[in-house]
Amino acid sequence: MSEYNSVNASPTCPYSLNLTGATSSCLPCKGRWPERPEGCSVTQQDTIELTCDNLDLDNLRADVFIAKSLGVTRAYAQKLIKSGCAENIKKSSQKVILNNIYKITLPEPENNFEIEPEEVKFEVIYEDKDIIVLNKPAGLVTHPGHGNWHKTLAHGLLYKYPDMRLLRNKLRPGIVHRLDAVTSGLMVTARTQEAYEILQKKFQARAITKKYLALAHGVPVKRTGILSGAIGRDPDNKLKMAVIDETHGGKAALTGYEVIKNYNNKFSLIICSLFTGRTHQIRVHLSALGHALYADALYGAPKHETLLNNRIFLHSWRLEFNHPVTNQFMKFCLPLPCELRDILSNLNSTEV
Repeated sequence: MSEYNSVNASPTCPYSLNLTGATSSCLPCKGRWPERPEGCSVTQQDTIELTCDNLDLDNLRADVFIAKSLGVTRAYAQKLIKSGCAENIKKSSQKVILNNIYKITLPEPENNFEIEPEEVKFEVIYEDKDIIVLNKPAGLVTHPGHGNWHKTLAHGLLYKYPDMRLLRNKLRPGIVHRLDAVTSGLMVTARTQEAYEILQKKFQARAITKKYLALAHGVPVKRTGILSGAIGRDPDNKLKMAVIDETHGGKAALTGYEVIKNYNNKFSLIICSLFTGRTHQIRVHLSALGHALYADALYGAPKHETLLNNRIFLHSWRLEFNHPVTNQFMKFCLPLPCELRDILSNLNSTEV
């Protein structure tokens, strides 16, 4: 067994709570992307509008303009033009015109999207020829989409590990799970197609343990529990997810939790265990329970609470799995970053 900076903490979750019904880099151009919840990737036949609003771009070749704007390879930009996906652009050598708007349709990007490697800072915790375990900093988007075309983790992985370009998924090379941009902590990625497919199956089978540390407003009535409200897009706010009945499009979601510290009944430090991987799952479940995360204004925290990189108090703390190739058991634990430790040091705690 391999163990890295591990600590012993195995929360039990004897209670089940069903929340259904609970209240609960500068771009050289401007691109407008259809609104969708943070973290949702590009889908088939999505269209983005690119505006040539910079004098340096005026009279630039169309393929170069598209490549720079979207953070894709020039060859892929040429494919888009040749296949008729660039409105008002007939050929790659065509020159773009200042203040013109160009509509680009992106077909099936999960299979064909070719992003250009860019240097991005992230900490590697462990690596071998098959996998990488890394510390994603808050403020870093996992992969392109939702208006984030440059300097994502996917760009950085391709820059640091050129061999990952051989993976079939060009939009999310090696990425088998994700963290919100406002969240920090541990992630595992694959370096080979074999490892990628095995890790995908492990996540689908819930064979990978993921635990987070969260600071929430107030204190849950029950110290431990499992939150089971289905999650779907909030019908009143496209940027949010919400607890929604499965008959109305919600998808089953399970979040285990254990309160480990009580801060004068004003805040509680909670270990959260993900048994499913819905968008914003922990944030949605705790908010629906009446305990929004610190600095998470989108889900009900006071707007005056702010943290560096517009982050929230949610950190991917612990990751456990069997290696996809060797089957060796691996366990990783990553302490809270300093900006989150500083928040806790300013609170008066009462041991639970």
